[in-house]
Amino acid sequence: MDDVPSTMVASAPGDALVGVAIQLEPRRQPRLSIFFRLLIAIPFAVILALFEFVAFIAVVGAWFASLVTGRVPQGIQKFVTTFIQYYLEFLAYVLLLTARLPGLSNRVARGPRPELAIEQTDLNRVAVFFRLLLAIPAAIVGALFGIGTEFYVLAMWFVGIFTGRVPRSLHQSVALFARYQTRFFSYFWLMSPTQPFEGMFGDEIEEDGTSETLAEPTEAAPPPDGSESTVNVLDPSARWKVSRSSSTLAKVSLGLGAVGYAAIIGLMTIALSGNTLNAFSASVNAQGAYHSFYLNYRTYNITLAGCTTTSCATSAAVAADQSVSATIQTFQANVPASQSPQPQYNNYVSAMIVVQEDYAQAAHVASVSDARQGLSTLSQDMVSLRNTGDAFITVVLSL
Repeated sequence: MDDVPSTMVASAPGDALVGVAIQLEPRRQPRLSIFFRLLIAIPFAVILALFEFVAFIAVVGAWFASLVTGRVPQGIQKFVTTFIQYYLEFLAYVLLLTARLPGLSNRVARGPRPELAIEQTDLNRVAVFFRLLLAIPAAIVGALFGIGTEFYVLAMWFVGIFTGRVPRSLHQSVALFARYQTRFFSYFWLMSPTQPFEGMFGDEIEEDGTSETLAEPTEAAPPPDGSESTVNVLDPSARWKVSRSSSTLAKVSLGLGAVGYAAIIGLMTIALSGNTLNAFSASVNAQGAYHSFYLNYRTYNITLAGCTTTSCATSAAVAADQSVSATIQTFQANVPASQSPQPQYNNYVSAMIVVQEDYAQAAHVASVSDARQGLSTLSQDMVSLRNTGDAFITVVLSL
């Protein structure tokens, strides 16, 4: 377009590539608008969410129709394209690429509107059927690209609230991310058969310091008929020529995203593995404690069955008492109460102490028959110990 200023470059939709046009020369923006950008964007985000919900339903219908006809119905194509256009405008606004509010005309907007061009074309039915799987690599790249871009937007925000203009290299790098995301949505939502990878770091590269200093584009007065002026209309058929530093920053952004994502996953893994190991250790100690109690119970029963003297019975009880006492101390040392779920932990330890007291009483019986009569109570307390132990282990493993 001859009347489009040379600072306004965009991307070409050749070979069904989605054309995206964003102002690549950063314009001056009101400082307050930059400072309160996210707050101002809230009502537009609500509109976007509602718009997206309806558009998603339309895309589901388009998916079934495309499987049959190999083409998205024209009405759905137009409607979803309108949604992606609004998404592009919202993204550009939130990412500080423009001060123009999403969805507004030139008469009430500040700066040229980001433009979108999607040519309706035939779709491969197999690719449509597997679109969700085919889009996974691009979605991963977009997520990593976005994580890194967040750092740039934060830097742009700090600079912008003081100067009213964001750095050109950061602006162009973030614009590359916005174009990638717009192309990804267009592909994922069946508006285009082309993956978004082409030109993700720029279509053409200019050496830093070689570009001319161009005047700020001026706002044209709206035509008398109320239509928008063409002077401030961007051309989505042009190629993006970005500075080498901007292209490099876009690549670094992708790397930052990968590093950031790896760090997040690593920290989560460490935290989860720590919890898992602690839970596993607690459950192992709880099971070990019960097995130790059960072994003492069996040994005491067998020994008591062969006793003919009181001293034999009391000696067996003393040995069992000392053994379970050591088991309780070991369990409490390995599984601190402060790190264990309550009241299950206290219930389990209390059940251990009750069994220990049974042995302590058996150590002072007057006869073998008295010791054997105490086996009934000991057996019941052992059942209670097993139940409280199972309850403790269940809770620990569920944490």
